[in-house]
Amino acid sequence: GGGMQAPDGAQSQLQQGVQGAAAATSSDADDAAFLERELPRLVKFKGGFRFMKHGRKGKPAPRIFWVSDDHSRLYWNSKRKKKEDACIVLSQVTKIMPGQQTTNFNRHKQKAEEPLSFSLVLTNRTVDLVAENVQDRDLWLRALQCLQKQHSRNVFVDHEDPSTASGEWDKYLKKMWNTADKDHSGCLTVDEVRKLLDTMNVANYNKAESQKLIMKYDTNGNKELEFGEFKCFIEDLNRRDEVVELISAIAPSATALGIAELGLFMREVQKENLDPSQLAEMIKNFGDDPTVAALDQRGFSKYLDSPVNGVFMPDRLRVYQDMNLPLSYYWANTSHNTYLVGDQLQGKSSVDMYRHVLTLGCRCVELDCWDGPPPRPGEELEPVIYHGHTLTSKILFRDVLHVIRDASFETTEFPVILSIEMHCSSEFQAAMANMTLSILGSAGLLAL
Repeated sequence: GGGMQAPDGAQSQLQQGVQGAAAATSSDADDAAFLERELPRLVKFKGGFRFMKHGRKGKPAPRIFWVSDDHSRLYWNSKRKKKEDACIVLSQVTKIMPGQQTTNFNRHKQKAEEPLSFSLVLTNRTVDLVAENVQDRDLWLRALQCLQKQHSRNVFVDHEDPSTASGEWDKYLKKMWNTADKDHSGCLTVDEVRKLLDTMNVANYNKAESQKLIMKYDTNGNKELEFGEFKCFIEDLNRRDEVVELISAIAPSATALGIAELGLFMREVQKENLDPSQLAEMIKNFGDDPTVAALDQRGFSKYLDSPVNGVFMPDRLRVYQDMNLPLSYYWANTSHNTYLVGDQLQGKSSVDMYRHVLTLGCRCVELDCWDGPPPRPGEELEPVIYHGHTLTSKILFRDVLHVIRDASFETTEFPVILSIEMHCSSEFQAAMANMTLSILGSAGLLAL
């Protein structure tokens, strides 16, 4: 259908660095040996490692960085923030990019520092760092890439391999637990549990109800929940009466489904005929105890909720349609109010949301464009993006174009549609046109 496509010849100066990093990608054994040798330096190295940290506001500032003892977080010193706030959880890092490719770097770009730079990309922000020397940059870049690979492996489910579904809920709970346990105490207070429940969209109780419910699982009486206690609490909270009733209907005198009962369910309800070996494999994949040849309520729920039981056909996870028809023949994966992190009345706007949705495969993003502040003498007009007539924060149209240019074709080659809600005056519209031609047109990405 014509339109935009990824340029073959328009390689940035950073390409060599990216290729070098890719060439350095090593086997799991090499990664493990590297981490065993070098990671202690990043955790306990005297004085830490010094980087220049580029933030959303102001000029770059020097910060000392280190990795937590359990290798789950990256910390830095900060005069304004508490220790638990001056950190990121490494399992939430979606990408690590060498060089200076982010909006924060674009504000204070130094070509000479590009070989010393890299960025950690999260859903709604980036952490952008410049090392003091190439050796430090390469050490941290590889170490963080290895840790990211480990964390991503821990939360990955193969849609075509049912065995990876086993234990996935535990891994998810552990990941969310680590995110909430900011002070690294190994316990969560009632307030921390309530915030975590909100984040997980599990339950919505008032403070009194939640405290009473949570404390039922405080087995050691310290008025906090350790991970094992929290896990029991969540599992009981997620107890599904309809699953219990289904098990009772299939096997009235049992609390779990053995091979015979599971076979009956598959034949009569699912309309699938499985032989005993296949049923045994199901129990092995979804059961918690490999010595028990039956699925209890939790294991049976895991099967019902797993991709194995999904209505989506696995072969449709890949592109199988004819992709050479006019653009109007297709449904587009579309984002609304792309720039918003929070609500549309007073939420935060972020350019990093464009990178996030584009790398997830979104092919239509929204830009609500308004006049920016009057320029000072000698300055250019700067159109802004925000949810008009509200208290949402504003981001620069220019910065969004840079992200769209850099992130549009990281995961797919299909065209990206810019849905522009235009509120700008004619002068600012002219500035938008010039920026679009300059930033996207020069990269060969623009099709009008």
